[in-house]
Amino acid sequence: MPVCARCSGLYLSGAAGTLLAWSRRGRRRPMRTTRTRGLVLISAVPTVATFMLEMSGMLPFSNATRAIAAAPLGAAAGWLFVRMLRYDAPVDGDEIHNG
Repeated sequence: MPVCARCSGLYLSGAAGTLLAWSRRGRRRPMRTTRTRGLVLISAVPTVATFMLEMSGMLPFSNATRAIAAAPLGAAAGWLFVRMLRYDAPVDGDEIHNG
Protein backbone atom coordinates (compact mmCIF):
# COMPACT_ATOMS: atom_id res chain seq x y z
CA MET A 1 0.00 0.00 0.00
CA PRO A 2 1.25 3.51 -0.70
CA VAL A 3 0.28 4.71 2.79
CA CYS A 4 0.16 3.01 6.19
CA ALA A 5 -2.93 1.20 7.42
CA ARG A 6 -3.75 3.91 9.95
CA CYS A 7 -3.68 6.58 7.24
CA SER A 8 -5.78 4.37 4.96
CA GLY A 9 -8.38 4.11 7.71
CA LEU A 10 -8.36 7.88 8.13
CA TYR A 11 -8.69 8.55 4.40
CA LEU A 12 -11.42 5.99 3.72
CA SER A 13 -13.51 6.89 6.74
CA GLY A 14 -12.94 10.59 6.05
CA ALA A 15 -14.38 10.12 2.59
CA ALA A 16 -17.30 8.13 4.03
CA GLY A 17 -17.98 10.80 6.67
CA THR A 18 -17.88 13.48 4.00
CA LEU A 19 -20.32 11.62 1.75
CA LEU A 20 -22.68 10.91 4.63
CA ALA A 21 -22.68 14.52 5.78
CA TRP A 22 -23.09 15.79 2.23
CA SER A 23 -26.07 13.51 1.59
CA ARG A 24 -27.91 14.78 4.67
CA ARG A 25 -30.00 17.87 4.55
CA GLY A 26 -29.95 19.59 7.85
CA ARG A 27 -29.63 22.78 9.72
CA ARG A 28 -27.09 25.26 8.50
CA ARG A 29 -26.20 26.48 11.95
CA PRO A 30 -22.66 26.06 13.19
CA MET A 31 -21.82 23.60 15.92
CA ARG A 32 -20.57 25.08 19.15
CA THR A 33 -16.80 25.05 19.48
CA THR A 34 -16.88 22.97 22.66
CA ARG A 35 -19.08 20.38 20.99
CA THR A 36 -16.81 20.23 17.93
CA ARG A 37 -13.71 19.86 20.06
CA GLY A 38 -15.40 17.15 22.12
CA LEU A 39 -16.32 15.23 18.97
CA VAL A 40 -12.75 15.36 17.67
CA LEU A 41 -11.23 14.41 21.04
CA ILE A 42 -13.57 11.48 21.61
CA SER A 43 -13.15 10.19 18.06
CA ALA A 44 -9.35 10.41 18.39
CA VAL A 45 -9.21 8.17 21.49
CA PRO A 46 -8.96 4.81 19.61
CA THR A 47 -6.26 6.14 17.28
CA VAL A 48 -4.20 7.64 20.09
CA ALA A 49 -4.62 4.57 22.31
CA THR A 50 -3.48 2.10 19.66
CA PHE A 51 -0.60 4.35 18.65
CA MET A 52 0.62 4.83 22.23
CA LEU A 53 0.29 1.14 23.11
CA GLU A 54 2.17 0.17 19.98
CA MET A 55 4.95 2.74 20.40
CA SER A 56 5.45 1.76 24.04
CA GLY A 57 5.96 -1.84 22.98
CA MET A 58 3.07 -3.08 25.11
CA LEU A 59 0.86 -4.44 22.32
CA PRO A 60 1.39 -5.05 18.64
CA PHE A 61 -1.60 -4.35 16.39
CA SER A 62 -2.49 -5.69 12.97
CA ASN A 63 -3.00 -3.37 10.02
CA ALA A 64 -6.74 -4.03 10.13
CA THR A 65 -6.88 -2.96 13.78
CA ARG A 66 -4.93 0.21 13.02
CA ALA A 67 -7.28 1.10 10.17
CA ILE A 68 -10.41 0.38 12.22
CA ALA A 69 -9.12 2.40 15.18
CA ALA A 70 -8.53 5.39 12.89
CA ALA A 71 -12.01 5.21 11.35
CA PRO A 72 -13.87 7.33 13.96
CA LEU A 73 -11.37 10.17 13.67
CA GLY A 74 -11.49 10.20 9.88
CA ALA A 75 -15.29 10.08 9.81
CA ALA A 76 -15.55 12.92 12.32
CA ALA A 77 -13.08 15.03 10.34
CA GLY A 78 -14.98 14.44 7.09
CA TRP A 79 -18.30 15.23 8.76
CA LEU A 80 -16.99 18.45 10.31
CA PHE A 81 -15.40 19.51 7.02
CA VAL A 82 -18.76 19.38 5.25
CA ARG A 83 -20.47 21.11 8.17
CA MET A 84 -18.00 23.98 7.88
CA LEU A 85 -18.49 24.22 4.11
CA ARG A 86 -22.24 24.31 4.47
CA TYR A 87 -22.13 26.93 7.20
CA ASP A 88 -20.00 29.25 5.06
CA ALA A 89 -22.05 28.71 1.90
CA PRO A 90 -24.83 31.10 0.95
CA VAL A 91 -28.27 29.81 1.94
CA ASP A 92 -30.89 29.32 -0.81
CA GLY A 93 -28.89 31.22 -3.41
CA ASP A 94 -28.49 34.31 -1.25
CA GLU A 95 -25.24 36.11 -1.78
CA ILE A 96 -23.18 37.44 1.06
CA HIS A 97 -22.69 41.19 0.83
CA ASN A 98 -19.87 42.83 2.72
CA GLY A 99 -20.30 46.45 3.65
